[in-house]
Amino acid sequence: MTDFRSEVTKILASNPDAVTNIFALADYIKALGTSTFEGCLSTNLPNLTSDGFKQSYSARFGSNPLIGADWGYDAITIVKSLLGTPKDQWNSKIQESDIDGVSGHVGFDENGTRLAASERHIFKDGKFVKLGE
Repeated sequence: MTDFRSEVTKILASNPDAVTNIFALADYIKALGTSTFEGCLSTNLPNLTSDGFKQSYSARFGSNPLIGADWGYDAITIVKSLLGTPKDQWNSKIQESDIDGVSGHVGFDENGTRLAASERHIFKDGKFVKLGE
């Protein structure tokens, strides 16, 4: 396991308003203790991965899908649907995409950013829990 204590110490010494980290939260908790995170808010992508995708993935690769595998699958599904479409139309066709994929509903805004469901969590009693629970 990677030790992030020196990086975390430097960050905290700068007295930041917020710290964002995607994957190594357990390492930060180990280094700083849970009280540091008590009351912190987090916005997360909910796990909407279809059971069928999880089962197919596990059967084929012998493990559970990694984070983002469902989004990657849906992205390839959309790109695959563009085969035969002139490349100069791809961006507009991707923006028009509106499918129920293995990662949940897939649609895009006017800038081409995927519209994604989200959940708000709060760090409470040593773990993140959905707000309202």
